[in-house]
Amino acid sequence: MMKPEILLLDEPFGALDEATREEMQEMLLKLYAENLAAKAAGKKPPYTILIITHELNEAIYVADRVLGLSQHWRWEDTGGPSHPGATIIYDAVSPVFSKDVEAEAAAFVRQREEMRRVIFEPSERFGRESHTRFWQQCAAGAGVGMMAPIP
Repeated sequence: MMKPEILLLDEPFGALDEATREEMQEMLLKLYAENLAAKAAGKKPPYTILIITHELNEAIYVADRVLGLSQHWRWEDTGGPSHPGATIIYDAVSPVFSKDVEAEAAAFVRQREEMRRVIFEPSERFGRESHTRFWQQCAAGAGVGMMAPIP
């Protein structure tokens, strides 16, 4: 109970005041740092953390991978007779930020704006594969943190 291997968090900070939200985000970043230390030591990272949130800023800030589901996608490409519902339409590497390191604001804003356009904009409908590039990014060495290649 005190050292869970998997943390499943569904909108965990939605009802918190800003100061408490920041404290909880810092806690997640500390757990992430423990994972990085274990990886560097050749050990199994102690935590797997999955966060479900509608807060894009939070997702980009604490995650090394961001997935986005949308109902606005080109479902016709599947050949199905009707819209099957929401699907993963965005999957990309995301930098994990730390209070110790100044966040690269331009990269943060670029990713947030791309996510808003791809996931939420009904007038711009993309195919499922157009913005699901996480594994290609990792294979190309663009992964960061836990997803970075082992030296």
